[in-house]
Amino acid sequence: MNNILSLKKLNVKKLSKIYGTGLWRNTTGPTKVVNGCTTESTDTYYDSNGDGVMNNKEYETLLMCASIDCGEIK
Repeated sequence: MNNILSLKKLNVKKLSKIYGTGLWRNTTGPTKVVNGCTTESTDTYYDSNGDGVMNNKEYETLLMCASIDCGEIK
C-alpha cells in the first residue's frame, strides 16, 4: 500500500490551537457506495462567533475532505 495515500483524520481540537478560542464545526456527508467503491466527505469550518452558521468571512477557513475506497487492487 502506498503510505502517501493512507487515511488521515482532522482533529478539531488541534485546529483550535491554531486559530484561537472559537469553535470548529464539522459535517460528515452521507457515505455512498457506487460500483463497489465507498465515498465519504467531511467539511470543517471555524465558527468565530459561535452562532453555528457559516457567515461573515468564516468561509475562508473551510476545509473540505473527500475519500474514495475501492478496496484492494490486485
